[in-house]
Amino acid sequence: MRNQILGLIDINRIKSFSNRFILTSFAIFTTLVMILGIYFFTANCFPVVTKMNWLTSFIEISPIILSSIVLFVVRDDKNWINWSVILIMLGLFAAVATVWIKSVPSTQVSDFGIFWNKANIVAEGGHLYDSEIDYFATNAYQTGFVLYLLLLIKMFSANTFAMQFMNVLIQVSILLMTYVISLKIFKKVKIARLAMFLLMVDLDWLALNSQADNQYLGSLMYLITMYLILQGRTWTTIASGFTLAMGWLIRPIGPAVFLGIIVYLVIFEINYSQKNFFQELLLKVAVPAGLCLLTLFGTGLMIQNSGLNPHGLRSENTEWKFVVGLNYRTLGTYSTELNDRFKFASTQTNVKHEERQELQQEISYLSQNNNWLKLFLSKFSLLWSGSTNASDLVGFDKTHSPDSNQVVELIGYLGSMSLIVFSWFGALQLFRREYNSKILLLLLPLLIFAAIELIIEVQGRYRIELLPVISVVSGLGLFSVYSFMETMNRVKFSNYLAKMDLLQRIPLIRSIRK
Repeated sequence: MRNQILGLIDINRIKSFSNRFILTSFAIFTTLVMILGIYFFTANCFPVVTKMNWLTSFIEISPIILSSIVLFVVRDDKNWINWSVILIMLGLFAAVATVWIKSVPSTQVSDFGIFWNKANIVAEGGHLYDSEIDYFATNAYQTGFVLYLLLLIKMFSANTFAMQFMNVLIQVSILLMTYVISLKIFKKVKIARLAMFLLMVDLDWLALNSQADNQYLGSLMYLITMYLILQGRTWTTIASGFTLAMGWLIRPIGPAVFLGIIVYLVIFEINYSQKNFFQELLLKVAVPAGLCLLTLFGTGLMIQNSGLNPHGLRSENTEWKFVVGLNYRTLGTYSTELNDRFKFASTQTNVKHEERQELQQEISYLSQNNNWLKLFLSKFSLLWSGSTNASDLVGFDKTHSPDSNQVVELIGYLGSMSLIVFSWFGALQLFRREYNSKILLLLLPLLIFAAIELIIEVQGRYRIELLPVISVVSGLGLFSVYSFMETMNRVKFSNYLAKMDLLQRIPLIRSIRK
């Protein structure tokens, strides 16, 4: 039976085609992100930022640039040096991240405020929601993060700083996972150092640690899942099913990550030429996938039976994300007008009916006016090439001067631009270097997530959980730039020595030098 199946398909050809297709798609992705990023930068930063703010930003960024050069130059052949460098970097980041928390208001805003306030209400014996059109009734899949917040409240009481400092520790863990994953894939310490460094200096990524944001913990669990799969052992691959479920519970972009991982495992991890092909398929694909889905299903039942949320983890309002995402007037972003309109519906059935009507109207409008491509480009730019506006979201402007706020916003976006530009160089390097297919495990969920976001609600901050993936490729890109500069300097120095040797053969020059 197995031989008949393999006789119909050429596995090696499928792997080769899939590899090239994924790398090409990622190269197109990074090229588009960079072009739109440059456009956003020139259109939004140059006109509004003063010369003094540019100078201040450059002065503050100069040590960062010098630090990246030092990380490239410092030797990497001794473990104690490598880990000393990493621990110093993590310590500095934790200190800066903690200072950032103390420099912004502790007030929880937007969805973060809903998460934190509802968790405190439940901890005091209250209900998660009051009506069938409340947030956690229509978005029951977000209940998983409430469990985490309830655990924190149980341990530290309603202590906002405890939650915020846990975010710092989670961010430190994400940086460490970025380092070890990059090292696992590229086998070069300097690439891993630079990958971690580019992420840690991205203020847009750091800034939301003052909020009850489920993106950081979700991102960490997804990275742990990928790291376990990269180990290449059966038991770690099986365990990855559980950590994937944990990430899915915390931050529900799980379907994109789940699909990307399953595609990777089926195409690149299964050895179809072995006699135990079906056993490998069972242990490396079916069991992890089953464990993930079973964990989700079991947790949903426990939440439902406990009375915390009778809806479990079900999404009772799937149309809403599409209604917002395909709204051309708001370019796929959150619409207060739409939200307020549906608030007046008395039951969930009425809400769904109105949203389906609205969705049909939006699709008809896009088709009749040929605005699909324009909508997709606008949403793509907002998600990947624009600013996350994280500093504004956490209220930095409320406690600091307008000039200070402009500098922070500029530094934040320059950090994002660094990831954007160097990820493009890294994408090109993936074609030129003979790396194994392990990098595809990171790229597949990213590309699937990017495709899904074209049709659902989008915000700049939604990219936060996948920035570690981009930073891994950016580390490769920055390493290639520094390596090229180093090579050019060596060539110039060699040419200089050759010229000096030639000059010394001239008698007059030789006598002068003596």
